[in-house]
Amino acid sequence: MGEINEEPKSVKRCHIVAVPFPGRGLINPMLNFCKHLAHKLGDNVRITYVITEEWLGILESTIMPPQIHLRSMPNVIPSEFTRSLTLDFASFLEIVVAKSEAPFEHVLNTSGPANVILADFYLTWAYSIGSQRNIPVVIFWTTSSFVFFVLCHADLLTKNGHNLANISADMPLIPRGNDPKFNPEMVAFTMLDWPFIPNTTTIIEHHHHIHDKETESSTTLHVNNKEPNYIEWLDVQPMSSVMYIAFGSTVSIPWDQMKEILAGLHKSGVRYLLVLPGGSLNSDIHGEGDGDNDEGVRTSDQRLIVPWCDQLRVLFHSSVGGFWTHCGWNSTMESIYAGVPMLTFPKSFDQIPNRKLIVDDLKVGMKVMKDFGEKTLVRRDEIGKIVKRFMNINEEAEEYFNNEATEMRRRSSELKEICRTALAKGGSSDTNLTAFIKDILDIHVN
Repeated sequence: MGEINEEPKSVKRCHIVAVPFPGRGLINPMLNFCKHLAHKLGDNVRITYVITEEWLGILESTIMPPQIHLRSMPNVIPSEFTRSLTLDFASFLEIVVAKSEAPFEHVLNTSGPANVILADFYLTWAYSIGSQRNIPVVIFWTTSSFVFFVLCHADLLTKNGHNLANISADMPLIPRGNDPKFNPEMVAFTMLDWPFIPNTTTIIEHHHHIHDKETESSTTLHVNNKEPNYIEWLDVQPMSSVMYIAFGSTVSIPWDQMKEILAGLHKSGVRYLLVLPGGSLNSDIHGEGDGDNDEGVRTSDQRLIVPWCDQLRVLFHSSVGGFWTHCGWNSTMESIYAGVPMLTFPKSFDQIPNRKLIVDDLKVGMKVMKDFGEKTLVRRDEIGKIVKRFMNINEEAEEYFNNEATEMRRRSSELKEICRTALAKGGSSDTNLTAFIKDILDIHVN
């Protein structure tokens, strides 16, 4: 059993039923957080991790700590591999909340008495289920503290004339300008959760899911010591020469914009590893010299395009020198933890203030575009220029560009060490996790 400072020597076993939001970007953080708890609590905890049958098929070959047991509920929601092609995230969210409550309750009824429910913030029915059964509910918060602050004080902001749907341009904490707005539907849906917050036990912000994953893959099981194709490809690339590109699992890039991105990347000559989920992997993106293999990837000397990869493992690879990201909080935290600078391409909701944090506050990233909007199209020439500038291979070798890229990488390395200190034993993140565990033990003992 892992050490917990001043932990009670004798406690009954705590049963935690964990239910993540059923999307790739949110499944893994909660699972890794549960692995943290398993490591810290050892035999004093049993964790039932509730996912859809589709997700069980994805994760069932993954090595799990013995304390974590995967349980499935029926596939009552759209498939992970096709939903981004037909649904925006707000619509998918509504379906998940409407259809997954009853299946979750069935799993809860058949998994043995639960002492704690660990639920994603958006699964609002978990709060009422916990209240009805007198089971404490812990919220797993999957965006930044800033967004949490904004929503916590929504009533005060509204009274003072701030429009939450326009929050990125309307708040003094964020510079006014051409940043995109918070998606109004997302804001409205999120606000529905807020009345339930006072009835919950505690809130966990999901940076606690990151641990020493330089040596542990979060979801990939390597059979017969065979490395995934994308790792083999990265292994033969020069150090810090590859730009990793992923735009998340909930936002799809319009095809006309993706064509400009691909053309700009080709023109830049920069090596890149691009993730295009599921059906987005389209034959139209093939270029001369591309070929397929049995892992569903498209490859050439300059690029590798895959439907999925173990993101943190890629970010820690020595060949990766930058990350073109949609600025989702999970991706932002993992990139900072890996010490990789970011090229920012936000589309909606919390991604907008995250971009400000990355570029203006932490100074570990650059912007792809100055102007935003649904109809904004970044052209290939502009993309080629910013990519070369970002990867520090500008042909003109202008001093300003080189100094900017060098400083950005220095700051990224500095923040990486700060993260390591926080996550190390006795660090702030470790201390907070220990305090949370003591709360769980107190709940169970009392």
